[in-house]
Amino acid sequence: MVRKTGMAVFAKHFRSVAPFCGVFICNIETGNKLLRDMEPPRHDVWDGDHPEKGENKKIEAEYIHFIRDCVKNLLPSDDAKVISVPGLNRFLPDDDDSAEEAFEGGEQQKAESPDRSRLPEKIEGKKIDPRRTSAQPDNVAVGEGEEDVEGGEGGWREGKTNGDGDEGNGEDGKGTTGKGGPQGEQSKPTIPILYRTFATNLDAGVYALTVQSEHKSAKNATFSVWTVGDQGKSPAEILSARLKDGKTITVKGTGVLGPLVLPNQKGSLHMEIKLREPLRLAMEVAAHEAE
Repeated sequence: MVRKTGMAVFAKHFRSVAPFCGVFICNIETGNKLLRDMEPPRHDVWDGDHPEKGENKKIEAEYIHFIRDCVKNLLPSDDAKVISVPGLNRFLPDDDDSAEEAFEGGEQQKAESPDRSRLPEKIEGKKIDPRRTSAQPDNVAVGEGEEDVEGGEGGWREGKTNGDGDEGNGEDGKGTTGKGGPQGEQSKPTIPILYRTFATNLDAGVYALTVQSEHKSAKNATFSVWTVGDQGKSPAEILSARLKDGKTITVKGTGVLGPLVLPNQKGSLHMEIKLREPLRLAMEVAAHEAE
């Protein structure tokens, strides 16, 4: 992502069937000024919530939409008109009252005798570990990081979860109790938070987590981290974790960090985690009161 001056601001990933890499350059002075205004002091991202929350979301959506359209144009057009699927007729109902017409020419197709042979009652297959399935890389080059490693660079996400790990609301920071969860942490009252996650080193499986409390006072908290995939979500397999200043964070069991002091709503907690396997994936984070 480059401004008119030639300054490379940051890299952003987009999902696509077609493999590609590209450079986005805004060479219009008006657009260049708008994008410059979206950059924080570090000049390392175009933030739709800078300088005020939500102020430049429309601009962010506009350039993302433009890039997505460009990527779609890379896909080859499909000239196929008819696809023949052998054996499909056994799953379709008979329709003796209306003649079948060909797709072209208006001529009737030759009747196809339906295959009524008995289907097997059981199809053998391998058992799949849903935790592994949900954490597999999606063959794209995350990050929301990616466009979007869902929950990443693109913006803050609410971290109000119930005991099952699903999204839920808690009153005054008191979430509903759950069915256990990592190390039983989810049975403790939740702390409403906003969080952002994005990859900083995909080859090494390193992700950055930024958490902001919605409470007016600081609290002692533990953090539950999930990896999210097509098959659901599971506790993140974290090898190590540390704070921004390099101090080591305790990893309790699978997917649980802390306890740590979570600052009040005016501050943020910055963490860095390293996964046991370097995978591209989305994450969810929840905070729970610690003893």
